Amino acid sequence: MIEVCGPPWLAQMFQFLASMLAPPERLRLSEWTAKYRMLPQESSAEPGEWDLTRAYYQVGIMEAMTDPSIEQVWCMKSAQIGWTEIVLNFILWMIDQDPGPALMVQPTVEMGRDFSKDRLAPSIRDCTKVLGIMDDPFAKRGDQTLLHKVFTGGHLTIVGANSPAGMSSRPIRYVQGEEPDRWPQSAGSEGDPFGLTIKRTTTFPNRKIVIGGTPTITGRSLIERGFLETDQRHFFVPCHDCRKVQVLVWGGKEVPYGVKWDGRKASTARYVCRHCLAPWNDAERWGSVPLGDWTPTAQGKPGRAGFHVWEAYSPWVSLERMVDDFLEKVRLPDTHKVFVNTSEGRSWQLTYDTELEPEPLMNRREAYAADPVPSGVVALTAAVDCQADRLEMEVAGWGRDQERWSIDTFVLMGDPTGQEVWKALETHRTKIYQHPNGFRLRIAITCVDSGAFTESVYQYCKPRFKQGVLAVKGQGGTGKPLISKPSRNNLAKVNLFVVGTDTAKELLFGRLAISKPGPGFYHFPLREPYNEDWFAQLTSEVDDNGAFRKRNKGDANEKLDLVVYNIAAFAALNIDVNALADQMEQGKVPGASAAKRRSVRSQGIRTRRR
Repeated sequence: MIEVCGPPWLAQMFQFLASMLAPPERLRLSEWTAKYRMLPQESSAEPGEWDLTRAYYQVGIMEAMTDPSIEQVWCMKSAQIGWTEIVLNFILWMIDQDPGPALMVQPTVEMGRDFSKDRLAPSIRDCTKVLGIMDDPFAKRGDQTLLHKVFTGGHLTIVGANSPAGMSSRPIRYVQGEEPDRWPQSAGSEGDPFGLTIKRTTTFPNRKIVIGGTPTITGRSLIERGFLETDQRHFFVPCHDCRKVQVLVWGGKEVPYGVKWDGRKASTARYVCRHCLAPWNDAERWGSVPLGDWTPTAQGKPGRAGFHVWEAYSPWVSLERMVDDFLEKVRLPDTHKVFVNTSEGRSWQLTYDTELEPEPLMNRREAYAADPVPSGVVALTAAVDCQADRLEMEVAGWGRDQERWSIDTFVLMGDPTGQEVWKALETHRTKIYQHPNGFRLRIAITCVDSGAFTESVYQYCKPRFKQGVLAVKGQGGTGKPLISKPSRNNLAKVNLFVVGTDTAKELLFGRLAISKPGPGFYHFPLREPYNEDWFAQLTSEVDDNGAFRKRNKGDANEKLDLVVYNIAAFAALNIDVNALADQMEQGKVPGASAAKRRSVRSQGIRTRRR
């Protein structure tokens, strides 16, 4: 250090000039995070300064993000591993250390808005190093908006993968892609969203592409496909007993190591070492992670680093919680898939044939001991489809663990633009069914397809909304919710629910593959109208790489649509069907109106008192 003789003001001036001429501070992402990142109170369970040792596996991922030899970072992950905070670290580091034009791609524009408002803005506000570089993150003025943040040397644009306009405009150096398995297969008429995004980075030789997400179906998952083209890094941790390193795995009942438990007691959960079979408790597991390291397991394409991380590494998830979640979800193929995807961070191997045949399903029809409502039924739903000369309706019964019985199917002939056919529908919808245990059951939720004869459907549904009659509209595409919260963005101001039809059909195909009565099994009665034509319509579509299409263009599929909308009706009902079954076995059952009130509340609808 140079000593300056003279008055104090002269020394201060020299120090100021030296600071101005000094090269800018250059830090790797993990170093910058430890020095400057603050976790906001409203979006973090552990607000305050970032602790690199808390979830040490995050350090290697962050190092790859700022390694100049790595162009693409792919992270195939579960939930609860802190990925969003890692991405926020990278964005804030970029603004301060190496600014440039950046793009964040969320599955939808709405999710982009939520990310900007709930996660990004508070993180910028609490990071003084970044706040001095850009305007107030909550401001909406000029070129500073919720989805477009400007800073010295660059900007960050947040788009939805479902928005073709946002995917194909100005050149981009940095790309952060979130949950690519939930992106649409095509962004309007522009083509593949991922291809559009990468194309925008071609003019930057120092581009950086960071993609993270939870996988879905084996062979269809974009995040899995990207990960397999990398060096496939896994996090190896040492055993506290034998000191040998290993990748943490689920294990389950199939192997003697990994996550283990006794019977159905989640409280007995422990992790068992692959090498010495020593049991680890949570403290020992969490203590091993900071001693671990990432190791590549494949050659991969040049410049691509891949990471797989799941809940077993997370300091926020206990072994008991993991096992309890598994025991809850393993009973049904669709919920088991959720566990494999979101807890293990692995893709799900389909458990069904993508082309169902009608004969095997028809051959398992049965004579119900109590007809039309078997004793296992605790709730009824209905679905209605509109055709040019008729309405078709199916009533479904639901029991413990979502076991399902087809109760009846009606074809009501008449013009849907007239009144008579709707009066006939009302007679069937309000019918009281006698339960063999002495209870009287009403249809709790009815979904009416508004895709055709929309005005007539709205006129029927609007005054009956509080009675559980919902106007619905089907929408294809992978990753869509089974049933959305309602929108009233229509002239009639009707609560309109969008049903993710491909999501429902994937669930249906998995349930129809269950061969024994019990959780998720679908029962069919040995009587009319459950005949060859009914089952031909039920199996009229095939799973074509996640998008369902008709086998033959002219095939009728009304019965399939009815079953799909009944699945949506049960989801809208939003009841604990097992608790309801317990109550019925004890001779107690809440009224259908109570179930309907719960379903209305579950959809976020406010109803006025008269």
